[in-house]
Amino acid sequence: MQRVLAFFLIFLSVFMNLPAAQAVDYRAAFLQSVRGQWSGKGEVVAGRYKGIKFSCKLSTPTAENEMEMNLDGTCRTGIFSQPVKARISRRGSTFHGSFNEGAQANGLDIIAGAIHKNHMTLELNRDKLNGNIIARLEGDNLLHITLAVKIDEEIIPVIGMDLNRIAPEATRIAAKSDSAFAWLRK
Repeated sequence: MQRVLAFFLIFLSVFMNLPAAQAVDYRAAFLQSVRGQWSGKGEVVAGRYKGIKFSCKLSTPTAENEMEMNLDGTCRTGIFSQPVKARISRRGSTFHGSFNEGAQANGLDIIAGAIHKNHMTLELNRDKLNGNIIARLEGDNLLHITLAVKIDEEIIPVIGMDLNRIAPEATRIAAKSDSAFAWLRK
């Protein structure tokens, strides 16, 4: 009877610890997989600026902690450019941080977030504006990003962007057709 009880306790302790260990592994693996240099095009697909196209060059350098991510770069349309910065770190079971210095400055607060095997979802807030960003990794070298806002309990996609990984030795960026974001338009 003692052996059965001991076996059961060992099995239970392994079983209870397994999901947490796996969860940490895939979150850290996702953050590691998106580190590097990225470049691509995006489009505003809804709202007052619908139809505006832009391009971005972003970098996600290696962070001090495997459960955090920093993003730096610029996005531009025509002659105008805008710096893009995000700081994301794990707090407890979720992710928090800031986008362009947070809501206290001219950006957004990242108030919650989750990482799944091939994508990250971040909840955004600034005053009465709520929304989310979904970053989905396709293969090793393509990152789809969608920014959506919440209007009257409905989530509306506003910006779609496809980023290609830039290998250190690569000098050219793969061109995307203008129809690349048709799946976001209604």
